[in-house]
Amino acid sequence: MSWCDYVYARHEGFYKEIIIKGNARPYFYGFVFMYMPGTKDFTKKLLSKGMPGLTSMVLCFEDACPEADVPAAEENTLKLLHTVSTALEHGEITYEDIPLIFIRVRSVDQFKEFSKRLTLHLSLIHI
Repeated sequence: MSWCDYVYARHEGFYKEIIIKGNARPYFYGFVFMYMPGTKDFTKKLLSKGMPGLTSMVLCFEDACPEADVPAAEENTLKLLHTVSTALEHGEITYEDIPLIFIRVRSVDQFKEFSKRLTLHLSLIHI
């Protein structure tokens, strides 16, 4: 089984198993994957559980986001993570209610700078 055949994420008893049928072009079966620019405000949908079955989402700062919009995409992503963190802390949602959240950055330097701003959201981050 290669790395793309099985993806496993875990947080304090919470886990999601995603089976990926690897090939030259991976095909995704059995889960809902959402890819969007980082500027897209998806917070209300997450908190209202408006996308049942959504298991993974990518907030893109790279090709889906014009360079001029990158600062707004970063701010929007931080706002989403803050709101989701707060809702988790207050018991309004559970880890099972939120998808795995991935962030696609433009460069290693952007990753380093952006990750410094994530300290309030460490309970959501798995490295």
